[in-house]
Amino acid sequence: MKEFTDEQLIEMHKKGDHTVFEVIYARYKNMIRSLARGLFLVGGDNEDLMQEGVLGLLNAVNTFNGATSFSTYAYTCIKNSMLTAVNSAQSKRNTPLNTSVPIATQTDEFLNLYLDPEDEIIGKESERELMQKITQGLSLFESTVLKLFLEGLSYVEIGEKLNKTAKSIDNALQRIKRKISNILA
Repeated sequence: MKEFTDEQLIEMHKKGDHTVFEVIYARYKNMIRSLARGLFLVGGDNEDLMQEGVLGLLNAVNTFNGATSFSTYAYTCIKNSMLTAVNSAQSKRNTPLNTSVPIATQTDEFLNLYLDPEDEIIGKESERELMQKITQGLSLFESTVLKLFLEGLSYVEIGEKLNKTAKSIDNALQRIKRKISNILA
């Protein structure tokens, strides 16, 4: 496959041979890496930028029309994909996600405020009442997702246990957060 030009590989890819993308990726991996090094992604790392670069390369392969050289077009698509991710992460609408603290950490800090035994007992009763309100406000699926999330499982692991997609788990956790916020308000 190394003897083929980028344009030939792209034609093969567009005709359904998606294995050639690995060859294209191998050719442009260093470009993606160098572009990722020059950027900073809030709440992410270099690997996240690399993934955005790969998506940009895939977009370049799928939308290339031959008007310019592929390397120039790929560079532009990769860079735009990474810049979009950086700008999106920095936007004000993502501030709650970028500054959020896991539920378990907030609960632990809340419980550590109690110093004497009487306050601790009252605190545990309040925690039980709060957990009961939360549990009553959630569906069975949401309660299960919350339990597994608090046990430290990732979205993917929870999805595998419940035979759901990671996106479904993320949606459930977003609903849970909204419902808990309404309960606490």
